[in-house]
Amino acid sequence: MKWQSSNHYSREDLSAMQKDAMERVREMQRRADENLRRSNAALPPQSQQEDLPPPQPETPAAQAAAPPPAPVAPPPPSGNRLSQILSVVGVDQDRAIILGLLLILYNDRADPLLLLALLYLLL
Repeated sequence: MKWQSSNHYSREDLSAMQKDAMERVREMQRRADENLRRSNAALPPQSQQEDLPPPQPETPAAQAAAPPPAPVAPPPPSGNRLSQILSVVGVDQDRAIILGLLLILYNDRADPLLLLALLYLLL
């Protein structure tokens, strides 16, 4: 079917376009399901450690003879360094993405109206 440049479509044209869109959606869903099945099949099997019984607790004599455990260092803070820096500066991730996009578009000499629209999103 050819797309017309005007907004005057017959009911048959609209129906044909809807059917075409539905077929494309089904095809995309089918492909996504295939990719999901393929990626799940490629995953390594679970380790056999889950089937092992838990270790037996030590006897009181063995516990007394064992040296006390060394102090454990606190785990590193969760998240990556960039998100930590942005949180200190007071910029959330959405704003950081928009700022990065602004920088890239500005360096590519993008349309100033687009840059202004992105700046408006930062307000």
